[in-house]
Amino acid sequence: MAFSKCRINQRGGGVVAYVKDNLQCEIFDFISVPPELEMIWLLVSHHKIPRAAPYLIIGCVYIPPESPHQQLLIEHIESTVDIIRTHKPQAGIMITGDFNRTEIKSFCSDSNLNQFGRWMQSQTWSDVFDAPDTQSKTNNFYRSIDRAIKKFFPTKTLKLHNTDKKWITAKIKELIAKRQRAHVIGDLENRNIHRNLVRKEIIKAKNSYNVNKVRYLQKVEPGRWHRQVKWFSNMNRDSLTIHVPGINQGDHIAIANVVNKHLTSHSQSQNAVDTKYLPAYLPCPVPPTQFHPWEIYEDLKRVSVSKSTGPDGISQKVLKACAYEFSVPVTHIINSSLAQGKVPLQWKLANVIPLPKQTPHSINKLRPISLTSTLAKIAEKRVSRFVIDTINPFINQQQYGNQKGVSTTHCLIDVYNFLMSNCEKRGSICTLVLTDFTKAFDLIDHRIAFNCLYNVGISPSILQWVVDFLSNRKQRCKYKNCYSDWEVLTGGVPQGTILAPIIFLCIINSALNDVPIDGDVHVWKYVDDLTLGESRLVEGQCSLQAKLDSLSVWSHTNKIKRNPSKSTLAAMMFQI
Repeated sequence: MAFSKCRINQRGGGVVAYVKDNLQCEIFDFISVPPELEMIWLLVSHHKIPRAAPYLIIGCVYIPPESPHQQLLIEHIESTVDIIRTHKPQAGIMITGDFNRTEIKSFCSDSNLNQFGRWMQSQTWSDVFDAPDTQSKTNNFYRSIDRAIKKFFPTKTLKLHNTDKKWITAKIKELIAKRQRAHVIGDLENRNIHRNLVRKEIIKAKNSYNVNKVRYLQKVEPGRWHRQVKWFSNMNRDSLTIHVPGINQGDHIAIANVVNKHLTSHSQSQNAVDTKYLPAYLPCPVPPTQFHPWEIYEDLKRVSVSKSTGPDGISQKVLKACAYEFSVPVTHIINSSLAQGKVPLQWKLANVIPLPKQTPHSINKLRPISLTSTLAKIAEKRVSRFVIDTINPFINQQQYGNQKGVSTTHCLIDVYNFLMSNCEKRGSICTLVLTDFTKAFDLIDHRIAFNCLYNVGISPSILQWVVDFLSNRKQRCKYKNCYSDWEVLTGGVPQGTILAPIIFLCIINSALNDVPIDGDVHVWKYVDDLTLGESRLVEGQCSLQAKLDSLSVWSHTNKIKRNPSKSTLAAMMFQI
């Protein structure tokens, strides 16, 4: 097979790539190549290519000696490589051809990520392996990583404005600043040079943003394309603004502290648990599970680079790129944590993002979402699999939340089927009672949660880890890029973690669990939303009140408050 691009407005020249017939190859068409350049991008795949890089993206180039488009070629290759690394991180990249003395050091030079990777390869992690306990191992690990991150990825400050165009880049801002400095000191030559560079960079940024990104989103991710259209049209929601009486709106740190204290007040209303007296700390006859480095390596490779960095400051991009190097020390820390039943303090920290439940925004209507360390999520994910396998046989069949294979759609279909199959009966009426709980995740008592997990048969070694995971947690609130002070939590489970919904699922499972599936009263559960339904004759006696009384007793026993404002009753029947 042959793929080519001819030189425009001139005889001869161009670029051609010959590909063997046993290779699957096609033009990588969502990359827009400037017409002045003789270059093509190919997407090549083969069954012998390693799974870590399922396909190759190859750039074939030819540029004549002393071409006026050398800088354009370099800029195009740099921007294209950035796009590929962002949107197709698993792809291998190869650039080949005849550059004819074109200066290519800019994209062949050693990157900070490569330097960090070589530093990781040189580490023996003896200070981690030789430390006596899990916390010491974790402290030594983060101490080394923090020093390396500060060395290879120094912090850079960039000011952004709400009026900036969507395609504005850091390089454009830097060139504009140099142009302005030259203008102020009267250096007309440098001012004109940087003025032209700014114009070229703007053209390049517009082409990259408005053409390449849009084409990619249209073809691959329609959902993100819809969000991008709203972004183009300035239809995005305004940033969160919370009005707190007595505090200046410009004092973001003070507002963050007030919001954080309000969000933690529900959890702090619960008394802290003394873990020394819990049954989970009795001798365990079964040794804790141990993981292998290649298992953690697979988890690290699946990390999404689009997610925000947690409180530990280790970027997802760094974790993914250096997954092999991270896998060994991280596996050792996780295994030590499970063996000792102790979770590192760094994995108990959370940056809380307050999400508004209504407009206008109110401090009383915020949903706290906890952003934790990526390494903590990997450990949680591994532990959660054991917890789910243990509790699955005990979960009520009418529970449609926090489980694989079921969703709100299944719940609604079941409710709809119940209504349609009973309302059509002559003289019958269907009654639905929809209930909700107030601050369900924040008001969980740790003693009750631990007892529920213990009673369903969670392994003591795993339960000991879960107990420590929930104990002595800290959170801080992020508001307009400012952070509050840390607050200690004595109760509740953090929303945004993997284990939180599983623990709540185990607690809510005991609510109305004595209602038979084939009885007159039906129960549907979706996380903290609970619906009761009954079908009876119009003149018959309603039996839902007894179930509601039982639910009230259960709520009081488990210290979970019902939300009357979100509870309602509906009665349906067909008129004949």
